[in-house]
Amino acid sequence: MGPYSGSGVPALTARFLGLFSATTLVLLSACGGGGATGGSGGFHADGGPGSGGMAMGVGGARADAGVGGATGTGGSGATDGGADDGAPDGAIDAGANNGTACTDNSECASGYCVDHVCCSSLCAVSCYTCASTSSPGICAPAGRGTDPHNDCEDRGATLCQTNGFCDGTGSCGLYPAGTVCNTVTPACDTTNTAITGPDLCDGIGTCAHSLISCGGFRCSNNACETSCASDATCAPGAFCGGGGCYGRPFNLAGNGDLEYGIVNPWFGFAGAGAATLSSPGTGIAHGGQYSVSVGGRTQNYQGPAYNIPSGPGQYIISFWAQQQVDDVLTGVAQIQLTCSSGTAQYLTVQTAGFGIAMPMGTWTQFSGTVDTSAAGMPAECDPTATPPGMVTRAMLYLNQTAAGTPTATPDFFADDLVVQVTDGHNLIGNPNFETGVTTGWAVAGTGTAAVSSTIFNPGGAMSMGVTGRTTSTSGPSYPLPIGGARYVVTFHALHTGTTPHDLVLQPSYTCLGGAPTTTAPIETVAAVAGNTWTTLTGMVTLPPLNATAGCKLVAAEVHVEQETGDCATIGCPDIYIDDASITIAP
Repeated sequence: MGPYSGSGVPALTARFLGLFSATTLVLLSACGGGGATGGSGGFHADGGPGSGGMAMGVGGARADAGVGGATGTGGSGATDGGADDGAPDGAIDAGANNGTACTDNSECASGYCVDHVCCSSLCAVSCYTCASTSSPGICAPAGRGTDPHNDCEDRGATLCQTNGFCDGTGSCGLYPAGTVCNTVTPACDTTNTAITGPDLCDGIGTCAHSLISCGGFRCSNNACETSCASDATCAPGAFCGGGGCYGRPFNLAGNGDLEYGIVNPWFGFAGAGAATLSSPGTGIAHGGQYSVSVGGRTQNYQGPAYNIPSGPGQYIISFWAQQQVDDVLTGVAQIQLTCSSGTAQYLTVQTAGFGIAMPMGTWTQFSGTVDTSAAGMPAECDPTATPPGMVTRAMLYLNQTAAGTPTATPDFFADDLVVQVTDGHNLIGNPNFETGVTTGWAVAGTGTAAVSSTIFNPGGAMSMGVTGRTTSTSGPSYPLPIGGARYVVTFHALHTGTTPHDLVLQPSYTCLGGAPTTTAPIETVAAVAGNTWTTLTGMVTLPPLNATAGCKLVAAEVHVEQETGDCATIGCPDIYIDDASITIAP
């Protein structure tokens, strides 16, 4: 029987026969009148002592007869690694290296021609191949979407089981999450916040009932509403702003789905290339038309990033990511916190552990609840610690681990980011200025912001003041997330005027393509005496009901100002704030 040639024989059977040939050769070569036993198919052994020995070769090998009286040690002790190439007895016949194209076992130094390349082993394992593009000649998992040896059965989408292809990790792949496995008649759910959709595969082998959220709109007459003029058209607990409904829990990540058609506020983390917007023509989007792409990655830790609120507390996070180069890449979602000393703290987002497999060309979800105030966090990150600390910045970013020996740092795509807060914590990472800096704060209008150690709200030792105001609408300001939400805002404020002034807690917002717009004040306290601390508090909805239809928030903030007027006439004293709080409205 000749060696396996890679054609006309089922893959597993052929690989077995190749091994059988080598074993048979060992047994037969022992017949050589005391001659040495040869190696596997493609070896060369001289005979041992005797009266001529016996020459016998199997699987393309050649056994030379021994010479009378010679010591039977396999000739010189050398073994040919491939087919006989005419070299003298005892010389090494190397054969082809692993990864070299072949049609026969005898052509390979290893003795294994598998998948038409010389291979390091028989590789008789389902969904493994010796012809992978990343490691030719090494038995490795077959690429996702291939099935080189017909190992995988397609059991049909209705069962959500194997789809007829390998999954890139050495197993047969399942129908991916989101594949329709059963159609159903649409109907509103019992809360009127979602509509029944088709049953979908869950990605782990089950056809599951699905609900499609109405995205904050109310479900009526077995369909989701698509526009609103009041909260009545929205789902229970949601609000109407600019013709759109925003449901609870609110998503604070404005443009998390990239459907603004711009890339901001996404960016490339830690020296990665600039974040760019994927075009509709590429088809790389988890939902809608767009995703964010970060290329130019030279380090595993680089990737797409998004700033989240810096206030310590729980954040419920979910987003989807993809890469299109490496089938063994493992991704990890993390939050980098920068605290008062400048030291970085790292928290892992996903609940599945440090790293999730990101099969090439497949959208992978990263999700979890992260508590940036949890036990074990250093005091320098906690504004309530003694001495107080603060978080100056919190960055969510995607990177990759070294697990699986990634062969590249490919472009990363991210989409459909959701950041939610349900524990009612303060979103401000520097609420009391007790670390002596104004980090995170700004000035609306004119003036200079600085920390004061002589004017402060009782219970602390620092505040922030804005001096040199030249307009009555100027004052200390804090940015709000750009996801649609309702907030409760509380600032303690003071002015240094010698006469009473109104103090106003004033929000403003900017829609994509528009100009900054002020809405109704959150609260106004009239005729506040100079150098008297006053509490300003109330709720703000952004975008407001009367915002431009389809408003996509690109900026939002809240600041303290005084009554409207000319500074030369009414006076514009310094304004100080302390012990500020911004929380999600209950």
